[in-house]
Amino acid sequence: MDQYSRIAPPDEWLMNITGDVLDLPLKNKILEYNKGYQIKVLRYFAMLKLQWKKDNPNRSFPGLCAEVDSVTGIMRSIEEQRAWSWGDARGLGLWCYFIIKGTIPDQIQKISLPDETVVEVNLKEFYNDYVDLIYKSLVDRYEKCDGHLPHLVDIDTNEASDDPRNLHPGKNEITSSHNFAINAFFQYGFLRNNEKAISLGWKILDESFHAAHENRYVDHLRHERSYAHSHLGMTCVGAVVDCLKTIEILENQGNTKYSGMKDDLISRTRWTVDLFCQYHWNAEKKEFSEYLHPITKLPYINNRGHVVCDPGHAAEGAGFFAELSQYMPIDDKTNFKVKRNNIIPTLEGVVDFVDRVGYADTGVMCKHIDMLTGKQIADIEKDSKQYITAPWWNLRETAAAAIKLYQLTGNEQMWKIYKRAFNATYNNYPNEAIGGLMLQTLDAETMQPLPFPPATGNLDPMHSPRAREREIEALLSFK
Repeated sequence: MDQYSRIAPPDEWLMNITGDVLDLPLKNKILEYNKGYQIKVLRYFAMLKLQWKKDNPNRSFPGLCAEVDSVTGIMRSIEEQRAWSWGDARGLGLWCYFIIKGTIPDQIQKISLPDETVVEVNLKEFYNDYVDLIYKSLVDRYEKCDGHLPHLVDIDTNEASDDPRNLHPGKNEITSSHNFAINAFFQYGFLRNNEKAISLGWKILDESFHAAHENRYVDHLRHERSYAHSHLGMTCVGAVVDCLKTIEILENQGNTKYSGMKDDLISRTRWTVDLFCQYHWNAEKKEFSEYLHPITKLPYINNRGHVVCDPGHAAEGAGFFAELSQYMPIDDKTNFKVKRNNIIPTLEGVVDFVDRVGYADTGVMCKHIDMLTGKQIADIEKDSKQYITAPWWNLRETAAAAIKLYQLTGNEQMWKIYKRAFNATYNNYPNEAIGGLMLQTLDAETMQPLPFPPATGNLDPMHSPRAREREIEALLSFK
């Protein structure tokens, strides 16, 4: 059995939701499971950093320390290790949100390291220090690199790596590292009352939205401009939603300093709402297209003759816009066509579509569907072989979107979709070798783990925990 043979999750990480309705006992059971899982993940990322520092006492890692194979759990050699701006920004944004919200317990935890050393740390204090380090690293990197955040960074210089996997955008082009920094800088600004971080958040937010609107986004897989892509605009909206929720948390804590930002944040999202709901989503055919022709706004046929749908991105966007809808104006006098009073049926349609077309016969959700044929298509080619992949995050985003829509509408179909995505996640992806985090990529046809990541090579601190926290927030509203 080689190192990439499938690893079954331990019994303690298996959970199946079987209830036809969400009653109080089931709600509490899911909440307890989800909250415990959040701490499990936080403990694992703390362990990685503690072990790295013990192994490298005279060095500093300038960002998220998570250069680990998601199947074997083995840390890469120091010569292979890189910092990934994408992962750094995602970790910084989410962990600041968790600190503000109180998700991270202010208590001593015993953490076992791989060398069997046991370290006692206060988890909240640990992450308070960690976010300071990541923020300083990102700002230093941003200033050294002329307003860019390189995809891959050498750990000794904190500058762009010559690693062949790195991206090399033009002066006016951006990558996902840039737009994930929106939430990173805003959240750190909220946490530390740091005006420089807030200012950087606004700057990068506007640059990212403009780049999305003007097709100046460089895709991390193809290393080229990705025209009329749904991903960049809607992930910017995700950052805005996270900021709006944090401002609301601060208001509930008696801090109204950032309340005046809300209208400006919401106003920047509105064009993406119309684009997602009226162009990427075809209401007549009930189909979602990942790419649009930049001029006609019709579904884009790529050079392989496919109209690509990414079910995970469709679900992710639907979840973001469902959360955004609660902040959209009730008395909307704008000329936008999609408004608070008509957006929800569209989002339900998108999530229902994802549930209908996204799953492979093996029970996991694949990365790409061809809308012209309805068939799953390969999204990665390695060593002259094509793979239909099933990354972990698309199920997590589907679950988060479905439970939010169930909260807003009571539509029982959304509950069924949530159950399916939840169960498919925890029966297939948790990996004991990485502390219960998710295997990054499965082969959708064989269910074997694949030895290449769908995005960044380090472990992702955000997707699964953020989706899980959104589930927790939606579940708490049910009485």
